[in-house]
Amino acid sequence: MRLEAVLIEAEAYRPYGSLIMAARSDVAAKPANQGTAQKYNQLADFDNLRLEDASVNISVFRVSPHLDVSLDIRLLEKHPQSTQVFVPMNAHRYLVIVALGESEPDLSTLKAFVAKP
Repeated sequence: MRLEAVLIEAEAYRPYGSLIMAARSDVAAKPANQGTAQKYNQLADFDNLRLEDASVNISVFRVSPHLDVSLDIRLLEKHPQSTQVFVPMNAHRYLVIVALGESEPDLSTLKAFVAKP
């Protein structure tokens, strides 16, 4: 299957999750840090659906860039009981590949998005 990546936009990504970004038209900024910053609240929901109490875990992955034009995807992860967030720390852009589905990915919903900081 060949999949073409498109620039990520909140409405197109909505079936898969929330796109967290500042300067959204539906979230008003509030001044912060003595007027030197703009604060955007409630940009996404964070769910913990585990039966036992689970603490927030923040992990950092250092990823080597993939330089080929094509990419062979062999695995899609699923996080049914928690929220996963990607925060690029120095990437100029990165690829987000998503699909809907219960026990297995529904390949008819497979999408590829290009995200930028």
